[in-house]
Amino acid sequence: MLNETIFLDYQATTPIDPVVLEAMIPWMGGPWNPHATAHHLGRAASDAVEVARGQVAGLLGCRDSEITFTSGATESSNIVLRGITDEGDSIAVSVLEHASVSETAKVLSKEGRPLHRITVHDDGILDFGSLEAVMAFGPKLVSISAVNNEIGIIQPVEEVALMCADREVLFHSDITQSVGRTPSAIHTAPVDYASLSSHKVYGPQGIGALFIRNGAPKPQPLSSGGGQERGLRPGTLPVASCVGFGAACELAATRREQDAEHARNLSSILLSELSDLSGWQVNGSMEDRIPHNLSIAFEGVDADVLLAALPELALSTGSACSSGTAGVSEVLRAIGLSEELAGGTVRIGFGRTTTAGEVRTATDLIRERVRMFRGNLL
Repeated sequence: MLNETIFLDYQATTPIDPVVLEAMIPWMGGPWNPHATAHHLGRAASDAVEVARGQVAGLLGCRDSEITFTSGATESSNIVLRGITDEGDSIAVSVLEHASVSETAKVLSKEGRPLHRITVHDDGILDFGSLEAVMAFGPKLVSISAVNNEIGIIQPVEEVALMCADREVLFHSDITQSVGRTPSAIHTAPVDYASLSSHKVYGPQGIGALFIRNGAPKPQPLSSGGGQERGLRPGTLPVASCVGFGAACELAATRREQDAEHARNLSSILLSELSDLSGWQVNGSMEDRIPHNLSIAFEGVDADVLLAALPELALSTGSACSSGTAGVSEVLRAIGLSEELAGGTVRIGFGRTTTAGEVRTATDLIRERVRMFRGNLL
């Protein structure tokens, strides 16, 4: 069944690239502890981790010393939001943030850290008027994702970072969906903190990183223990996972344009194949988006029912982290979609191994099932 499924949910996760897996294998199963540097096995593991750190930094265009390994973007974002702010400090986040940011900010607001929400236009692009208004409250930290995980919209992170720097406000960005897909903004704008995950860039799950710009305030650690990762994130690092993450980042640096062109071709095929079907729309801007993601709303169709009728395809209705939760997506609500269109939205993600034939087959199946459900309503 697995081999027969057409995987189109690359925003949820990506398969490990064979090159990455090959790099990881020598570091699986051995007595590798990168912190046990009293002997040569530990030193070898430590060297491998530092090579990986350099590969992650190379993709972002930053210094090795600015990269801290974590379990993923969720932990990284929590370290920043919880570790930089104190009771009484306010936090500003966009209405399109991933749950790792938005839900954490909600929890912190109940603990005495006021939360301000920055709105977006109907195309999903940040409303700078709203950002200006929020700045009047003097937030200590602003958090805006570089690319939205549900609708694939690219945000003007550089402009936001400059605005924050001018007002001496700290700026954090969840760059999980942009890494390997768009040029890094880290070295072109004064971003203070950034969160990313390995498994969104063809690396292993369970490993990620936190970028902390040199000179930015260091967050308080969430947990105590050994002095690993300069005391910010204690615990023994998983060597094989670090190596895989590094290899994935090095590969992404060389393949970004190739992968983007491949995604643009697949996106064009899908939209063309849907052209003879009425009553659908792409959610969000058609210009300021990554081609790897299409969020499509189908009129008169319940997306959950549609996906249940498409066992041949691996698709989603939105964020995998929110799968199974009740109610309309906050992201789709924020861009002004009606209850009906939001409820009929499917997220389609393209990746490095997706083929044109798979996209055509998937589109044929989607079109057939949409027409079937609509016919049953007549």
